Amino acid sequence: MRGFAAWAERALSDGRKFLFGASPTVADLSLYHAVWFLHARLPAELVPLHEFARLDAWRQRIAAFGNGTSVELAASAALDIAKAAQPTTMEAPDPGDPAARKPGLAVTVSADDTGRDPVFGRLVRSSADEIVIAREDPRVGLIHVHFPRAGFIVAPG
Repeated sequence: MRGFAAWAERALSDGRKFLFGASPTVADLSLYHAVWFLHARLPAELVPLHEFARLDAWRQRIAAFGNGTSVELAASAALDIAKAAQPTTMEAPDPGDPAARKPGLAVTVSADDTGRDPVFGRLVRSSADEIVIAREDPRVGLIHVHFPRAGFIVAPG
């Protein structure tokens, strides 16, 4: 961890607020969870990052974003919301898809690490960032399920 902290300290040494410039990116969030964990779980005197003042200021900037707000919602209420909603995702093929998948193709989407239960549906939209499939659910009807592209496997269904 100390090596990553030194890299981040050097990246921040030119005065930038975040690792790659003026705005936070996924890189900031990726590093933050590890830095947060050290600060949240270890006594202050055991956190091995005391020599990295810029990193600590960066950590405080990220922490200032907060955790958002959550609202308690019963599963039945979530299903009612889904049933009342109508999907709006426009069908669009991904011109850069090396598998040349097209909207309407039956696919399964599953995580590439844990929780690999496949989700079956018809491809609605795909891009380098996202996969969207349409599926019928007996409780809510037609729904579109969005998956991040990274971390998921799309296979013919």
